[in-house]
Amino acid sequence: MKKWKHYDPVGLLVQLMLWGLLVTLPLVMALADGKPWDVALGAMLGFLPNNLYLMFIFYLNYFWLIPRFLFSRRNLWYFLLNLAFILGVREVTNLIYDRSALLDAQGVPPSLQMAGEIGYAILEMLLILSAIGLKTQQRNSQLELKVAEEERQKVTYELERLKSQLNPHFLFNTLNNISSLVAFDPDQAQISISRLSEMLRYVLYDSTSEHVPLGKERDFMLNYIDLMRLRYADTLQVEVDMESIQPDTPVAPLLFISLLENAFKHGADSCHPCGIHVSLSQERGQVRFRVINSLLPKPTDGKCVGGVGQRNLRKRLLLLYPDRHTIHCGVVANPIPPADRHGLSEQVYLAELALNLS
Repeated sequence: MKKWKHYDPVGLLVQLMLWGLLVTLPLVMALADGKPWDVALGAMLGFLPNNLYLMFIFYLNYFWLIPRFLFSRRNLWYFLLNLAFILGVREVTNLIYDRSALLDAQGVPPSLQMAGEIGYAILEMLLILSAIGLKTQQRNSQLELKVAEEERQKVTYELERLKSQLNPHFLFNTLNNISSLVAFDPDQAQISISRLSEMLRYVLYDSTSEHVPLGKERDFMLNYIDLMRLRYADTLQVEVDMESIQPDTPVAPLLFISLLENAFKHGADSCHPCGIHVSLSQERGQVRFRVINSLLPKPTDGKCVGGVGQRNLRKRLLLLYPDRHTIHCGVVANPIPPADRHGLSEQVYLAELALNLS
């Protein structure tokens, strides 16, 4: 069954048309010459041995000589074996009946006999060339399918590799936050561990699917935000707007957490007043995630800050949403109206990701 898995239907149709034409051509020519049906059928049956010989030469090339010798660059062997089979079959045919004597008895002049032999040799050559063309086309189709399958497997492997990096990276940062919390508030640390267990369940089980509902991604981020609020309760103001979405919309998992995590890593501080604004919205087939965080007193060159998580995010976006996403990160003038800034200054760090799902 494997041999027929990628069989070319176009090639099969061409072969059926070719043999239909060769088999019925004597019938059509006899009828066109005014011969009755019984005579025309007799002419078609009379040419049947010749057509069977041509089929033998064609499929001998198609199934054995071409893939075994021509595609293996053993061209001389391919030519010699073809010649040997053609001459051998003709010799066997002459032993069965003397074709030249038969034509002489029918009054066919030698010049026409020679012309017929040349025409028959040309027909053999055309059939061999047709077999080469069809087999080459079939091989190219199979190679394209193989390359596409290898590319798909490569993309799948790369995504799994990036995911396997993301999970411990996220876990490492979150455990660091909880360890800091344990020192001054054990009760809140226990709450954090409970929330973390829910988040890890999502990371380890739900996120293994190719797509997850957008509502689950939102809930995952809300748990993360609640966990981080516990650590920065005295200094951090967090504004969240994630209601303008369709919860059942399928998206690739764990795409937004890298940007959110980065905002807390570089925009939250237990010693300085700070703010983070997070929004997730959906409109006309586009999902847009935006997070704005305070600029803490540390050097920045205005470029997108982030390490493993950010690099992996960009790689995953290129694989999952090629030409269907935009991502912008950098220091900008605060786009939020002054009355709604809640802890944000004039200059902020903004990270925005848009996914085109349509």
